[in-house]
Amino acid sequence: MNYTVNQSWKILLPLSHLSPNYLHEHQLFQRQTGKSFLRKIGGGMDKFPISPEILRPTIVFDNEINKVARALGLKGKRMPYETANGTLNVNIHYYFEKYIVLDVVFKQRISFGDISLLQKSRLSSYPEIESLVLAIAGLIVSGNQQSYSPLTSIPTIRCFSIQSLDDNQFSNMELVEALTGHIEPTQRIIDDVLARNSGHQTSGPIITLIDKQGVIQFIPNKPKLTKDALQKYSSCCNLLELMLVIEQSIKDGHLDSNNVFLSALKSLVEKPEDIVKSYTAQRTIKQYSKDFHLESRLSDLTKKIELASSVLISEKKTLRRGWDEFYASNDFFQVLFTALVAGLVTGFGILWAFLKGL
Repeated sequence: MNYTVNQSWKILLPLSHLSPNYLHEHQLFQRQTGKSFLRKIGGGMDKFPISPEILRPTIVFDNEINKVARALGLKGKRMPYETANGTLNVNIHYYFEKYIVLDVVFKQRISFGDISLLQKSRLSSYPEIESLVLAIAGLIVSGNQQSYSPLTSIPTIRCFSIQSLDDNQFSNMELVEALTGHIEPTQRIIDDVLARNSGHQTSGPIITLIDKQGVIQFIPNKPKLTKDALQKYSSCCNLLELMLVIEQSIKDGHLDSNNVFLSALKSLVEKPEDIVKSYTAQRTIKQYSKDFHLESRLSDLTKKIELASSVLISEKKTLRRGWDEFYASNDFFQVLFTALVAGLVTGFGILWAFLKGL
């Protein structure tokens, strides 16, 4: 039972006010646009306004992380590193001057024994990779290679594409277990996951399952299907990353008053066909929108913005109404006359004091 595995872990890190702004020049990174990231989702997607800045490590970053990598037994002077079983790379994406997403990519050939697909998909099953990623996360949050500590824990979302090199198959139960994390899921859960994912499948023998918890794909031993299947896998994983960042931004209220963000979110939820040309990518967006409850989140955000706008308008009306009422009152001219007299007296006093000083 031999397989080729392409897997990644998506790790979302909110930055604190003490973290650097990586849009500015920094010794750890050089910055590039995220257009290629969006293009992997589908044609036309590169015009979507929500995209990452790609942070490319400099030699300062490489030298610091290489110390950790060598101590963990990884080979290479910089990423991608060689492990005992495959190759490891970490892509670093920067969103809204607030969030970092680490895209930890691991490619290997494996043979399955008693270890389940779920276990193989967990970052904790690869302690040397997990330790390296904790160090990278700590360095990025700090921004100071001379004074930082590895993080002690990180949230991970699993993406996993596995291709059989012989005629072995995985059962639907094993695939759903790896996707959801539920050990031996019930038939109801299996049926529900398969039904929700039926709309975006591209080829009968290939199964690609998605939800908020990750992506799982199985490719049978049919080499001619591999290229299209892996393109589908990359599209799903990149879309998942966007959804994770959008969800966290809404939870944090980070872009509540940003009209570009609101407009992009509205297009994503209501008219994905206007964003991306690929039919399967459109279907995938619709499925993710349901999984992340983006329609209700968009509605809540729109109401929040409308409420804030109405309060501002009300405050302006209250100020104008107060002025109009004051102008119409009997006290207006008396108060105005008093203010003018007080102003003249004060001005005369200042002038008199100046003249006496001459």
